[in-house]
Amino acid sequence: MDAELLRRVGFFCALWTLQSCATVLGAISRDAIFLRSYSASSVAGLTLALSLSTAYALTLATQLLEPLARSVRPGVYYAISPLVLGSVLLCLTVLSLVAPPLARATSVLLYLWLEVSTQWLTQQFWDLCAKAFDVAQSKKFFGVITFGSTFGSLLASFIVLPVIQSRQLPTEVNLLVAAGMFFFIAGVLLISAGHIASAGSGQNTMATKKRAQDRSRSDPADASSSAAIIGDIQARTYLKHICFFDMLATVMRVLVDNTTLSVVSLQPEEEVKASLSMINGLQSFLMIPMQLLSGPFFTHFGVMYGIAMLPVSIFLFGASTYFSSSAYSLIFTRALYNAVSQAIFNPARQLLWLPFNENERGRFQNFVCGPFRSLSRIFGAVLSMFLTASIVVQFIGTSSSSVLMIATSAAWFIDALAARKSYASEFYASLRQGYLDLTSPLVDFTPDQILLVKETLVNGEQNQANFVLSSLSHEHIGLFSQELRALFYKKNRDGLPVTPMHTKLRLLNLHTAAKREFVLHAQESYLLPDSSTFPTGIFNTMDLMMLVKDKSTAVPRQLRVAAILACGYEKFNMNAYQCSEMLHKLLHSGDEDKSVVVCAAVALLRISDWMDEEANVILQRLLHEEKVLEARVVGLKIVGKELPELLGDGFLVYLLHHSSTQIIQASVECCTNSSRNSRMLIPALMKHLSNSVLRSQIVAALKGFDPAALWGPLCQYTEEMLQLPTQGLSNYALASDRIHSKREGLAGALKVLDLGNFPFEDKLDFLLHLMETLLVASKSSEEEAGEASSNTDVLHHLFGKDVVMEELVVDALLSLISSTDEKTMNSFSQLMDPIHHALSIKIREAHEMRHVLELFFQICPRTATSIEETSPLLLQHVEHSLKDTLRLLLKLLSTGFPKEFDVAVILEGLQSDLGQVHSAIQEVLENLLPSAYKGLVLPLLFPKLSSTKAASKMAKNIVALFGGKDGVDILLDVMKHQETELELSALALQYFLHIAGDHSEHLNDAAQLTFQDEIIPSLLNHELTKELLVETYHSRPEVLPYESVAILKYCEPPLLSRIAVANCLRVSSLFENVCAISILRVISHHFVPMSVKRGETFAAEGDIASAMYVVASGTVQLHKERRILAELGFGTCVGQAALLQHSLHAGTHISSATATIDCTLLSISREELDALIKETPQVSRGALNAVASSLQLLYFEPLRAIAQSGSLPRRDRRASLTAESAHSDAEVDHPMLKMTESLTTNIKAALSVDRAAKSFLYNVGRSRTAPRSAPLSLPGARGRHRSLSNSQPIGRSLSSDTLTSKGGLLTLSDPADYTTFEKCIHLKASHLMRNLDDEKVSLVAQLSRVVVLDHGDVLYSNGSKVECVYVIIDGTMETSSAQGDADADSAHSNSIKKLHDGDCFGEESFVPNATAHGSASAVGRCTLFEITTKELIDLSELHHDIMHVLLAWLSQTLAESTKTMIAPLLSPTTPSAPTVFWEDEEEASELRNRIGKWRAETD
Repeated sequence: MDAELLRRVGFFCALWTLQSCATVLGAISRDAIFLRSYSASSVAGLTLALSLSTAYALTLATQLLEPLARSVRPGVYYAISPLVLGSVLLCLTVLSLVAPPLARATSVLLYLWLEVSTQWLTQQFWDLCAKAFDVAQSKKFFGVITFGSTFGSLLASFIVLPVIQSRQLPTEVNLLVAAGMFFFIAGVLLISAGHIASAGSGQNTMATKKRAQDRSRSDPADASSSAAIIGDIQARTYLKHICFFDMLATVMRVLVDNTTLSVVSLQPEEEVKASLSMINGLQSFLMIPMQLLSGPFFTHFGVMYGIAMLPVSIFLFGASTYFSSSAYSLIFTRALYNAVSQAIFNPARQLLWLPFNENERGRFQNFVCGPFRSLSRIFGAVLSMFLTASIVVQFIGTSSSSVLMIATSAAWFIDALAARKSYASEFYASLRQGYLDLTSPLVDFTPDQILLVKETLVNGEQNQANFVLSSLSHEHIGLFSQELRALFYKKNRDGLPVTPMHTKLRLLNLHTAAKREFVLHAQESYLLPDSSTFPTGIFNTMDLMMLVKDKSTAVPRQLRVAAILACGYEKFNMNAYQCSEMLHKLLHSGDEDKSVVVCAAVALLRISDWMDEEANVILQRLLHEEKVLEARVVGLKIVGKELPELLGDGFLVYLLHHSSTQIIQASVECCTNSSRNSRMLIPALMKHLSNSVLRSQIVAALKGFDPAALWGPLCQYTEEMLQLPTQGLSNYALASDRIHSKREGLAGALKVLDLGNFPFEDKLDFLLHLMETLLVASKSSEEEAGEASSNTDVLHHLFGKDVVMEELVVDALLSLISSTDEKTMNSFSQLMDPIHHALSIKIREAHEMRHVLELFFQICPRTATSIEETSPLLLQHVEHSLKDTLRLLLKLLSTGFPKEFDVAVILEGLQSDLGQVHSAIQEVLENLLPSAYKGLVLPLLFPKLSSTKAASKMAKNIVALFGGKDGVDILLDVMKHQETELELSALALQYFLHIAGDHSEHLNDAAQLTFQDEIIPSLLNHELTKELLVETYHSRPEVLPYESVAILKYCEPPLLSRIAVANCLRVSSLFENVCAISILRVISHHFVPMSVKRGETFAAEGDIASAMYVVASGTVQLHKERRILAELGFGTCVGQAALLQHSLHAGTHISSATATIDCTLLSISREELDALIKETPQVSRGALNAVASSLQLLYFEPLRAIAQSGSLPRRDRRASLTAESAHSDAEVDHPMLKMTESLTTNIKAALSVDRAAKSFLYNVGRSRTAPRSAPLSLPGARGRHRSLSNSQPIGRSLSSDTLTSKGGLLTLSDPADYTTFEKCIHLKASHLMRNLDDEKVSLVAQLSRVVVLDHGDVLYSNGSKVECVYVIIDGTMETSSAQGDADADSAHSNSIKKLHDGDCFGEESFVPNATAHGSASAVGRCTLFEITTKELIDLSELHHDIMHVLLAWLSQTLAESTKTMIAPLLSPTTPSAPTVFWEDEEEASELRNRIGKWRAETD
C-alpha cells in the first residue's frame, strides 16, 4: 500500500480523534449545565429552538465561507471554522463561570453553539475527506477513519474527564479543554489542509479536474435553489430514500435523547455525569469490534444493511425503555445505539453519496444535512413535546415514545432493505452517463419548417439539399414542387448543370412514388379520375419524354431508366398515347441497353393495363431463355422490383438454387419486394441465411410468411447448423469456413426468430433449447469423454470453444427478455433451469481458466503476472478467453436483473481504467447478484477482493480435478491433440519453446522425453507447427537438443513463421483489440513478409500508398524532406494514415520511410485492409487508434521538439536517432543531441503507453462520473452562450424573424432552436460529414451541442485538455499553433490559420491525454457544433462508414499539419544537398561542423 496514502489515513484518523474528544466533552458538559437550570421536560422546547437556529446558522456559514473558498488557500479556509467556533465557545464558557445570574441564558447559548459546532465541523471534515480520497479509497478507509471517534470517546471518558473530576473542577473546565482542542485543530488544518487536498486530487486527476470544471461552469443561483433541489429529489427515488433515512435518524435521535434525559434526570448531578460517562465509555468499547468489522460488513452485505443496523438498535432501545426503567438497561441500549450510529450508520450514511459526482453530492448533501435535517429536528421536537404533554401522557401513557420508536424502527428496517435496488440504480445511472445510447436515426422534420426547407433546396449547398431530399416523402411534393423542379434543372453561371445524378434520381423517384400511389388508388376505385384530382408532380409528361429521348452524356442511362419507369404511371394523362408510342420504339431499337428495353416493357405493361402482348413476350423470354448472365440478372432485378407478380413461386425456388450469386441476390430482392406466402420458398430462402450480404433481405422476405409455416423449417435449419461438423477436418481452411458458416447461419436464424411474429413461449423455449445444446449438453458430453480418457486436454476443453455462437444465443435471449414485461417473465420462471445450469458451467470454467493462469504463473511469474502484447500468444489467448467467459457469464446473470439495468453499460465500465467506475460496478453487482452466485462471481471480476468461502471451495475442487498437473503437463497434453485445433497446439508449442529457452528448470526429463518421442513427429506433419520448429532450430538451436529434429537443419528457415507474424501483429496498435488466436487464424495470412536492406527507402513522400507496413524486425526512420520525424521499431505501423487518407482510394505518403538497418516488414494492401476493417469491428477500432498514434508521432511530438529546440534533427548519421556513442563528452552533452534522444524516448514511450494501457477508447473524452450533458471546460474562455439541450420541439413554427440568412441559407439566431433536423442540414455542409449517409449524419447530430462565441472569445488555449471535435457552422475561427518558445522571434514561432464555414478542428482529442498545441478564438460571432470525441468513437465502432470518414479526415489533417510544420524549417534559398545516408566513415570534424550549423539554426 502507498505510504503517502497511509499517512493521509493516519492524519484524518488523528484529526477525527481530537474532534470527537472535543464533541464528547461538549455533549457531556452541555447536558449537565443545562439540567442545572431546566428540567428534562424542557429539552423538547430547546430542540425546537435548536433546529431553527441551526438551520439559519449553517446557511449563514455556507454563504459567508463560499467566497473565501475561491480567494484563500485551502489551509486558511479550513482553519477559519474551528478557530471561530473555539473562540466563541471560550467566551461563552468564561461568561458561564463569571456571571452566575446569566446561567439560564448561558446554558441555552452553550447548548445551541455546541450543536452548531458539531454539525459544521463534521460536515467540513467529511468534505475534506471526500477531496482527499477517491471513491474506492473512501469505501475502504472511511471505517478506519471512524476509529477516531472511538479513540476520542476513550480519551474523553477515561483520561480527560477523570482527571478533571479527580480535581473537583467545575463542569465548565471541560468546555475550556474542548475550545483548546478546536484551536489545535485550526493550527493543524492551517498547515496541512492544502497539502492533503492536493495529494488526494492527484489520485484521479482527470475526474477531479472535470468535476471542478463542471462546478465552476454551473449557475449557482439555479443549481443550488431549494426549488430545483426539491424537484430533483422528487424525481429520483434514491434521493427520497436518503431523505427518509435522514429524517428518521434525526427524529429518532431527538426521541432517544429526550427519553435518556428523562430517565437520568431523576438522579443527582454527579450521578448524571457518571451515567453519561458510563454510556460514552461502554459505547467506545462496543465501537471497536464494530469498526473492525465495518469494512468486511459493507463489502459482503452492502451499504443498505449498514443503514438497517440503526433501526435495529433503536428497536432494542425502545423495547428496553418500554419494559424496564432500570438505568443499567438504558445505559447499555443507549451505548449500543451510539456505537451503531457512529461505527456503522455514519460511515454508511457517507457512503450513500458515492453514486453522485462531486457537483451533485455538494448540492444534495448540503440541502439534506442543512435545511432538511433542521426541519426534521423541528418535527422531532414538536413530536417530543406532543408525546410528553400531560394530556397525551394521561391518555396514552409515559411509554408513548418507546412504542413509536419500536414501530418506526420496524418500518425503517423494511425500507432500508427495499432501497437496495435504488442504490444500485443510482450507481448504474452514474455508469450510464458514460455509455453511448442513441435513439433511432429519425429526423425531426415537421411541416412547420417549410421556410427552412425551401431556402435549403434553393440556396443551400448540395449536401444540405440532399439531406432535405432524404427527409421528404412523396406526400410533401405539393409543398415544394417548384423548388424541387428548380433543383433538378439548376445550372451555374456558365449554363452548365450542377445538380448531381444521384440527386436527380432521388427527385425522379419521389415523382414516381407520388404518381404510383395515385394510379393504384384510382384502379381500386369505381370512379375514373379527372384532371382536378391529379396529384401535383415535379415533372409533366413532356419532361419525362424529353429525358427518355435524350441520349447525350448530359442524361446518363440511370436517369433515362428512371424516367421510362415514371412514364408507366402516366396512363390518365392526356399524353399517355405519345408515351406508349415512344416506349414501343424503345422495344424495337437495336442499339438500346438491356436495362432500357426491360424498363420500357415494364412501363408498357403498366400503361396498357397488362394488355401489351409484345412487352409480355419480351420479358418472359428474357427471364427464362436469356443465355447472357448479365442481361438475365438485369432483367430479374428490374422485374423483381417493378413487377414481381411476373415471377412465380416455383420459378423463384429454381432461381434460389442457382449457382450464380447474382441470380440468387436478384431472386431474394424479388421475394423482399413482393408479399409471398408459398411454403416452398421458405427452405430455399433459409439456405442462404449464412450469407451476411443477403441476410437482411432474406429476413425481410421471411417476415411476410405465416409464422406457423415458418417455425418448422427454422427449427430444422438451426439444428442442421449446430450439427455441422467442424473438427477432425484435414483441411484447416475448410474447417475455418465451416466455423464461419455455423456462426453466420445461427446469426441468421436468430435474426428471423427476433423479427418473426412467433408466440413468446415458443421463442423462449427455442432459445433455451439452443442454450442447453451449446452450453449444457456440450459440457456433459465433454465430461463423459473426459471420464473415458485419462489424458484430458485442458486447453482444448477450456479455450478451444466457439464462444461466439454461445454469445449469439445469450444476446438473443437478452433481447427477448428486455422486450417483455416482468410479469410475463415471472410466469415462465419454471422454464429457466437451462440458464442456471449454464451459469454453473460458466462459473466453473472461469475458475478453471483462472487456475490455468496460476499454473503458468508458477512457471513464468513475470510473463503470467502482467500479460501484454509482447507476452507469448498462448497467455494472451488464455486471458482473452477468460474475459470472454466473464462477459458471457455477466450476460447470463443479467437475465435476472431488473429491466432498467443494461448489462452493456456494466460490461463497458469493466473495461475502464477508472477505479471509481469499478467501484460503482461492484456496488451494483453486490446489490443485484443472487447470493448463490455473488461469492463465486465477484472474486472473478475483481481479483483484489478477498476470497470467499464458496470461491475457496471451488478452487480446492479444481485442484483435485486437475490431478496434480502443472503448466508443462497441460502444454504437453494440448500438443498431443493437434487434430482437434491446430492453432491452439501451435500456441502451446510457442509457449513450450519459450519455457525451454528461458525457464528450462521447469522441464524434467520425463517431459522432454514425451516431447521428443510423442509430440515432435506429429508436429512435423503440419506446416504451421513445422515452420515454427524450423525457425526456432535455426535461431536458437539450444532450445531443441533432440535427435528427432536433426532433419530441420536441411530445411530453409522461413522469412517469418505465421506464429511470428501473429506475434508482431498482436503488438501493433492496429490489432491490439483482437484476440491472439483470431490474429493467427484469420488475419495473419493477409500480411506478406518482405525484406528491406539498410538504407533502402520503401515508402517515398508523395507517392501513392499501395500498402501498409508493420515493422517485424529492425528500425525504420520516418523523415520529411531533410528532417527526421521519428524512429519506429517492432510492431509499429508505417503508411496507415496514407492508406486510409481517403474513404474510396489510397492517398499519398505523408513522409518517407527508410530502413536504418536490415528490416523485415509485413505488408498488406488497401483492399485487404478494408476487408478486415469491415469484417472485424476490433480492427476498425485499432485502425482509428493507429492513425491517432501517427498524429501523435508525426505531428505533436515533432511539434514539441521544435518548441523546445527550434528545429528538428537533420537526416544524416551523427544527427540521426541512432547516433553512435563514440562522441566526446562535450558532444554527447550537446543540447541538440539531447533533444534528439529525448524526442526518440518520448515517441517510443508514447507508443508503448498506447499499446499497453489501451487508453485510447477509455481515457479519451470525459470522465464517466461527470454529468453527460456538461460541456467541456475551456480555459480562458469568456462569456460564451451554449445550448446543450438536445430536446426537439414538436410542431415549432419558425417565423421569419427567428431566422437570419447568410449566403442564401437560413441559420438560427438562437442556438437553443437547433433541432436534430437543422443540425443535420448544417453537418451535411461540413467537410467532415458531407460524404456520409443521411442516417449516419442524423446519429452524429444527436451527439452535437451548439456553442456560440462572440468576437474574441477563446474556445481553448495552449495546454488545455482537448476532448471534443468542433464543426464551424457559421462564422470564422482563428487557430494558432505554437511552434517555438514564447520568447522566440522567429517567423515560424506561431502559425495562424483561419477556418470558415464547414471546416472542422480538434484532431488533438483523438490522441490519448492530449492537450492543445495552440489556441482557438472567434473572429466575429461564430456558431460551432461540439461533438465529444469519446462518443463519436463509440458511434464509429457501430457504423463503419463513420469510421472511414474519421480515418480519412485524420489522415488528411495529419498530412496538411506535417507539411505546414516542416515548411518553415526548410531554407527556400539554399539548394538541398544530396543526402548521404549511413556513411561507413566520417571524421570528427564533420560532426563539429554540423553542431555549429545546428547552433546557428537554433540561435
